[in-house]
Amino acid sequence: MVEKDKLTQLITENHFSAFEEAMKKILSVPKSEVDKAIEKAKQDRKAKKSNKQ
Repeated sequence: MVEKDKLTQLITENHFSAFEEAMKKILSVPKSEVDKAIEKAKQDRKAKKSNKQ
């Protein structure tokens, strides 16, 4: 079994590298595109809630 500290370190490193990749992708996208995606996500969420009721 891997030591807990070593495992924590691996998870943290992987998490941050994935986060870094995501941030690079986000930053390469124009703000207007990000805003559109956020709006669409909000509308999709509202639609799902109204479908459940």
